[in-house]
Amino acid sequence: MRGAYYKEKSTRVVQPMLDADLEVGENGQLQGHTLVDAITSASAASGAAGAAFTETRTQFGANYTHNLGTMRLGGGYRHSGEPDYTSDFFMLRLESDFAQRNTTVGINLARGMDSIDNSGSQGGISAIISGELDTTLISTSLSQILSPNSIALISYDLSYLEGFQQNIYRTVVAGGMVQPERVPETRLRHALAGTLRYYVDASDTAFIANYRFYFDDWGILASTPEVRAIQEFFSGKLETHISYRYHRQRAADFYKEVYNSGDVSIEPYLTDDDKLGRVRTHTMGLKVAATLDLLGIEGGWADVRVEALAQYLKQDTRYGDAVISQLALVVPVDY
Repeated sequence: MRGAYYKEKSTRVVQPMLDADLEVGENGQLQGHTLVDAITSASAASGAAGAAFTETRTQFGANYTHNLGTMRLGGGYRHSGEPDYTSDFFMLRLESDFAQRNTTVGINLARGMDSIDNSGSQGGISAIISGELDTTLISTSLSQILSPNSIALISYDLSYLEGFQQNIYRTVVAGGMVQPERVPETRLRHALAGTLRYYVDASDTAFIANYRFYFDDWGILASTPEVRAIQEFFSGKLETHISYRYHRQRAADFYKEVYNSGDVSIEPYLTDDDKLGRVRTHTMGLKVAATLDLLGIEGGWADVRVEALAQYLKQDTRYGDAVISQLALVVPVDY
């Protein structure tokens, strides 16, 4: 059970979540997930037309993995729905171990189908806009045990999006007139990521370094390094996590903050979306997790785990800086 809170200048999100991880027989693992987003925003790009409004998004899904010895085969489904957007996502994964389980190779295949329709919006938009978006994802991964205390992981994601990708509420001032946002109907995305994890026995400390490199055929190029340190106390009954993440992104080729009259006639695409522009973000986080037996609680509640997370997001966009917090309760159940 987890509750998340996100707040920036024009938008607030409150998000209760419930997750379950269940053993099915001797070789099966079933995971379930559901959440509700209560979004309050005054951003016109959210359909608010400058006035605050509240919208609810629900999401649920499940994944199943079956252990076949040195191989694991799994699949899953996720659905997300809100008044103007629905999404269905199907996943299939295969993993295989080699070299006495020191090496693991995995492949993911996924297909997403989204529907967009602003007829039920709260923003007073007169023109009805609708569209469909299809996503195909292929992902490969390789993990390698380097020593008893270290492991390296690399992954590559290739995704292809086709269909309606603009924001149905976003408008752009171009040539002195207000124009609807226009972006390409196709997008080819690449992401290469690497992770190195190292555990220090003497101090019960884990260090994690991540790096992700992203580019697509819209001209966006992004680089994202991240470092984390996890310190255990009292034989793992108490943990502290400290993290820092930096994200740097180059703008899409067709992104402009201001379009003049000449641009309108020659530019097939129009957008001033900050997420497609030049972006710099710094995310600093602190997480504390503890089991209740640390407080002297015994019996069935002793292994219950409480987690608290706080993050500060500093970004150079018009959305302003943001604060993020989470509070979670993890309850083990025998059945």
